[in-house]
Amino acid sequence: RADLVELDGPTVVIRLSGRFWHARARVLERLEAFVLERIPECIGVEIEDPSQLEDALDPATGLPVNEVPGIDLDAFGQR
Repeated sequence: RADLVELDGPTVVIRLSGRFWHARARVLERLEAFVLERIPECIGVEIEDPSQLEDALDPATGLPVNEVPGIDLDAFGQR
């Protein structure tokens, strides 16, 4: 889940919570691209707290548990 926390001038601040299909840093990148494409006045998207970007790692692979190798879905769950 991504929630709008505040608008700090031309910057959008969001909060990430819950589980994501992709690594949280990737989710933030995609959210920023989405916002910047649709709101030209916006200059960036920031996370409320950097700890919200931490993913749990799979001890066997070292990958975030929510990353599935070989499958890449867009922001809408489409391949």
